Amino acid sequence: MGVCLLDRFFDEECTSYVRDLLLEAMGRSSGTEYFTFNVFNVLIDADRGVVTVEDELDPAASCTTSRGSFVSRLQAV
Repeated sequence: MGVCLLDRFFDEECTSYVRDLLLEAMGRSSGTEYFTFNVFNVLIDADRGVVTVEDELDPAASCTTSRGSFVSRLQAV
């Protein structure tokens, strides 16, 4: 389900505004930042080097990926 959830986030919610906002946040070298969008939430944990995408409508659905992998997908949007 995780990969599918990431695909859904990029297909359904990752507008140029969302992409730019998240890329800016990725520039931070420490701390965490939490973003709430229409259907998905994104938690950036710079200390652990991971990003977690959550489905706002299904609290049990989430997927965690490496920060580098997430940035690569953002830059490809």
